[in-house]
Amino acid sequence: MPQRIKKTFAEQLCFEAVKCYGDAIAYVPEKLRTKKLCFMAVKTCGRAIRYVPEELRTKELWIAALKDDGSCTTTTSVSSGATTTRAACKAFVACRTRAL
Repeated sequence: MPQRIKKTFAEQLCFEAVKCYGDAIAYVPEKLRTKKLCFMAVKTCGRAIRYVPEELRTKELWIAALKDDGSCTTTTSVSSGATTTRAACKAFVACRTRAL
């Protein structure tokens, strides 16, 4: 099977898994964690933000994590220390909004 077909299949498989269960992104190889895939993961389950590479953690991604229905609450670290995902998202968005 050609390399591109394998990668496309892998990308589709990862996307479907993440669409159903956001935390599945933890098992996706880093090189396949695209902006689109990470957004889907966080939209599905806010706590999946912990598996998103730093360079992809945008304001929009944190807001999507905040919009999670709350069933996916966990701890994550922020520069101010460990806190809940929801509180971390609020702090991050507030900080970024002031910086804009």
